[in-house]
Amino acid sequence: MSRFLRYHPINEFEPFFESLGLKHPEYTPLLPRDLMFLSDDCLFLENSRVLCEFGIERKKIGQIYKKAVQVFQLDFGVLPLKLQAYRELGLSQSFMVKVIVCSPYLLIGDVHMKFIKALEIIKSAGFDYVWIEEHLPEKESCNWNMIFGVLSIFRESCCSREERFDCIANAGLEKEDVSKMVGASPQILNQSKAVIQSKLDILVKELGFPLSSLILFPSYLSYTTQRVRLRLAMYNWLKDEEKVEPDLALSTLVSCSDKLFLGRSWIGFVHSDLLVACLDGFVSTCGTEW
Repeated sequence: MSRFLRYHPINEFEPFFESLGLKHPEYTPLLPRDLMFLSDDCLFLENSRVLCEFGIERKKIGQIYKKAVQVFQLDFGVLPLKLQAYRELGLSQSFMVKVIVCSPYLLIGDVHMKFIKALEIIKSAGFDYVWIEEHLPEKESCNWNMIFGVLSIFRESCCSREERFDCIANAGLEKEDVSKMVGASPQILNQSKAVIQSKLDILVKELGFPLSSLILFPSYLSYTTQRVRLRLAMYNWLKDEEKVEPDLALSTLVSCSDKLFLGRSWIGFVHSDLLVACLDGFVSTCGTEW
């Protein structure tokens, strides 16, 4: 047997890869060329040992090798320094173990700043490292560059929406009331701050409604200023003609369809010819402004 092994040595990398959790079809293309003995690749052995001692399960080290073989080619003492650099950023060992299995390329080169920025954005959104650790995949790599891009856009969107939210609150409403308004009509924040401010000014300064009207009818901010002005101008004209009930709710005036608005029983017109006459009077009174 010893003579057989002398002339037909066992490739020591094969059982070693199997001990790292890789199956034969997985490690076959990864076998180093012209090497049979583990002692011939000291860096591979050393970096495998470092990962094990850091707390990474031996069966998962093979997946790290498949995703980023360069990690096992780092010079002596380099890998521990890289691991320590992430730890000094406040990242726990258990968290980094999960991250390394998921994205081992983070150990190649300097500290991956896009990864750090992505974590900062996720944390600023209210998620802690425990939540991130629980949702990291192990078999699939995370593209932190892409995640950073998506989260940056998300953060910018959140900042814009927060700015629009504050615009409404700063006009004179309680933040609790604004939160309820947004919950009932989330689309009101899908407008620029300038548009929202303009609609608030029209409501209070031009139309004479109290700002508190928005609490019961937040979707006012979703309607065009032209629609609101036309409806209120006609309603005010009809009030002057004593043809409508006074003090109708803003929602009643703005939200109904044009057909329903013109045909409401409160207009007080039974005959269509009388309605047309009043509309003609409205137009002639307002001129071309509307």
